[in-house]
Amino acid sequence: MQKVRKLLNGILWLGGVVFVVSGFASFVDVQKSLGSLGVIVLTNTEANELAAIYGGLFMVMGALCFFARDRPLDRELTGFVGYSFIALASARLYAAYRYGLPESPRIYIEFGWELAAGAVILLLNW
Repeated sequence: MQKVRKLLNGILWLGGVVFVVSGFASFVDVQKSLGSLGVIVLTNTEANELAAIYGGLFMVMGALCFFARDRPLDRELTGFVGYSFIALASARLYAAYRYGLPESPRIYIEFGWELAAGAVILLLNW
């Protein structure tokens, strides 16, 4: 049980770091951060909205990962984080179905990471 908890904490720590860094990058320069995903920002209004959405959402997801890591007996919070990862991956899958496959390989890596991390978190939290 101790090894499972250490593995789960490691995944949550890595997820927290990835989300906080991505969120901070979106706050600092939304053009470069989302430009690597193929998103073109044309106006200041679009830049403000995207920075708020991606920066804020990713910072909160990172914070939730860190909070879940610090509470080893709080299965509901850990489960919520796992389901949130699955929800992000599902949203990417729906967007690919609805709007076509993206050109950026980074999106495929993020989809795989979110799906795998969510599945492992939920499996280890069971």
